[in-house]
Amino acid sequence: MGQDLTENIYILSMAGGSGDSQSSLYQVFVNDLVCGSFAGLAYILTAHPLDSIKVRMQLDRRGTISLRETIKETYIHEGMRGFYKGMGSPLITIPLVNSIVFASYEFAKRMMGVRLGEECTFNQSLIAGSFGGFMNSFVLSPIELVKCRLQVQ
Repeated sequence: MGQDLTENIYILSMAGGSGDSQSSLYQVFVNDLVCGSFAGLAYILTAHPLDSIKVRMQLDRRGTISLRETIKETYIHEGMRGFYKGMGSPLITIPLVNSIVFASYEFAKRMMGVRLGEECTFNQSLIAGSFGGFMNSFVLSPIELVKCRLQVQ
């Protein structure tokens, strides 16, 4: 057990390749955070209007309402701004959440011995993705609650 941990720490410290391993590891980590942030930003800008429509349909108290009716009513009563209502909070938090997922996923791959630039097996990818999702759940759940409440204010 102790030797496995020592080997994993060594592998993790060598993840950056040649040169100063501590500096390289830091650069990989920062790269994962930045890429995750930009992915989250792109997601919010494109998917938030659809998410707003979904939340409005879920919270409609009149019974069943169609997609077309929801879009029409939102546009008539609130204009285009209605589709982006409540976007401020996710615009700040989702890039953070995505950066956590990216960094956690890459960290888990390194701990399993996958070096930078190497392909991982299906099982390694499954485990690393599960770890990323697990770490993400601690941040995302409260954020989603706030976002849904802001969307229907």
